[in-house]
Amino acid sequence: MPSQCGAIGCSNKVDADAKKRGITFHKVPSNPERRAIWKQALRRDFVITKYTVICSAHFEEKDMDRTGQTTRLREGVVPSIFNFPDKHPLSICLCTSYS
Repeated sequence: MPSQCGAIGCSNKVDADAKKRGITFHKVPSNPERRAIWKQALRRDFVITKYTVICSAHFEEKDMDRTGQTTRLREGVVPSIFNFPDKHPLSICLCTSYS
């Protein structure tokens, strides 16, 4: 099943090009508490499924364990590298001021 990184504005996809560039993909934790922490870090209001992944571009190098054949995240890490837009469309006030 093809998948894309769940971070806002990230276009990295699980494909041969990403693999060639050394990008790895990591499932969002299934533990409800950990999942809530990741969702808060992602600043997205969306449904996380068992297929939701975040790419390695959103983790610091120290968060990765690259000692084996598979790159794994270290215990307890949270994605922290994002390029959030300055203004979220829903944060713009459309109210009228009355004098």
